[in-house]
Amino acid sequence: LKLRDPKSYYYILEYEGKPVAQIRFQLSEEEVVLSYLASREIRSRGFGSSILARGIEEFVKEYKTKIKIAGYVKKNNLASQHSFEKLSFYKEEADQYPESFKYTMIYEN
Repeated sequence: LKLRDPKSYYYILEYEGKPVAQIRFQLSEEEVVLSYLASREIRSRGFGSSILARGIEEFVKEYKTKIKIAGYVKKNNLASQHSFEKLSFYKEEADQYPESFKYTMIYEN
């Protein structure tokens, strides 16, 4: 289970007292891969970059070390692409996943 994995950091974000999104950071040797999911009730309302920013903020507080953060986004998911780009992630073709982009940033405390 990912919840028990010591290399996995998992956060629930709330809006108006209700859980509305989850974000997970999975550590590997050279980077941490983030993935997030927003509930239907907040999708298409411009919360994507806020979800990413809050999740990253909490993760780096807990992790406390320079780290490369990566996220993978399907090419047809324009909303998620915009969220990563708004936070100045570097965009490149994703070799690991067809029809996807890889977004990365180096985060230093």
